Amino acid sequence: MKKHPEMRAQDAASPGDTVFIRGGTYRIEESQIAKQERIFAHVIQLDKSGVDGKRIHYLAYRNEQPVFDFSSVKPLENRVYAFSVSGS
Repeated sequence: MKKHPEMRAQDAASPGDTVFIRGGTYRIEESQIAKQERIFAHVIQLDKSGVDGKRIHYLAYRNEQPVFDFSSVKPLENRVYAFSVSGS
């Protein structure tokens, strides 16, 4: 499975880090689904937590606008969670 850049950034992030997302269009493919569970397909799963006073932040790079295009993600019989956030 090909990991999306935010998932790779999450792997490298530590408590207190800020992950900056560059502008542009990110075309997400079905092969990038992070987890399928029951009727749900979690595409980008952000589940890594920081610690008290040191959260992990995800922000757009200054003066840039990232656009996430999930139009190619159409798994049969699944509801799509584009961003599944369970970390803090």
